[in-house]
Amino acid sequence: MAHHQGMSLLSLVNLLRESPMPRRFMSSPVLKAADLLLQERVPKATASVLTEAVVEETRALPGGGESVMRISTNPNSASPDVHLLSNGRYHVVISSAGGGYSRWNDTAMTRWREDTTRDCWGTFFYLRDVDSGEFWSPTHQPTLETKSGYEAIFS
Repeated sequence: MAHHQGMSLLSLVNLLRESPMPRRFMSSPVLKAADLLLQERVPKATASVLTEAVVEETRALPGGGESVMRISTNPNSASPDVHLLSNGRYHVVISSAGGGYSRWNDTAMTRWREDTTRDCWGTFFYLRDVDSGEFWSPTHQPTLETKSGYEAIFS
């Protein structure tokens, strides 16, 4: 737990010496490129989503707090369980089966079509065993293979 003491001391130095470590890191162009991510704030805008969804299970987040984790174990539900992340300008929606989209303001960043009967749209990636050639997806989509113990956890 020495790193906790180190973080406390660094916080104190940042306060007393006008943030020397953030200035040091932001002098690097590679780290400066991610500066906008550090300025993300809780959005003031709200989004309306379906509220009729039935949550199969919830668990309290470790460390207390009011938030809970929503856990979906059925990727083939009649209406997909979805999770929305947004800062008011950039929006990401992902379903329990792995479909979804992202948008920046009114610009679609990933290809997606609204279809209440299917959840096959989104950007996917595959994993492949180079020795056997076998491939799979870490989500239910797009391969549609049902795995035992499948969970989508939203928090």
